[in-house]
Amino acid sequence: MLFDISELPPAGAQLDVEVLVPDFDLGDEQRVTVLRASIAAFAKKTRRGIEISGRFSALTRLPCSRCLVSLDYPISSPIRLFVLPGGDAAGQFDGIADDDPDAIDLFPIEGSVVDLADVLREQIDLALPFRVRCADVDRECGPSREARGRRRRRRGGRQSVGRSRKTAREPPEEAKRRTKLVLTRVGERRHAKSETTSFQSPPRQAPRS
Repeated sequence: MLFDISELPPAGAQLDVEVLVPDFDLGDEQRVTVLRASIAAFAKKTRRGIEISGRFSALTRLPCSRCLVSLDYPISSPIRLFVLPGGDAAGQFDGIADDDPDAIDLFPIEGSVVDLADVLREQIDLALPFRVRCADVDRECGPSREARGRRRRRRGGRQSVGRSRKTAREPPEEAKRRTKLVLTRVGERRHAKSETTSFQSPPRQAPRS
């Protein structure tokens, strides 16, 4: 989105727009995809140029530095920059420390047109941490998720086998009937064995007088 600072009224103007930011590389051949980005800021003229201050937000997609699986990383950060027409920012703010929290970012431009996509791309690049990991968005890394999935599949397989075994069991009534039948047959065999033993035993001889 283009913003012409020459059309800015003396009292300033509110910028509350969504901006289409193209993809860009973030070192180490990491590609950053900007899914959406917006800015809510106030632009006003000063004696040196245009000051833009407010807040921007973006949702980026980039690979985890550990497992290389893509993750969505949200950003919401204050923005304060000074648009310098003419393309030369040298010497404009000499003496401001780099670590000063109130320091103003300098954004030189050629002519009078500001490309907000370039502004937000630079701000997103500065706001992203050096290494982005799945833990930063409360997510387990790819290898951890795969290992947990394998454990779940193994547990699920054992439970399925247990359920199939339970299903194959006989109903209680059938089990009782079968047990009773077995006990009856065992009793019959014991009774038959006892009768056979009594029948085959030789008669006792009378003692001699």
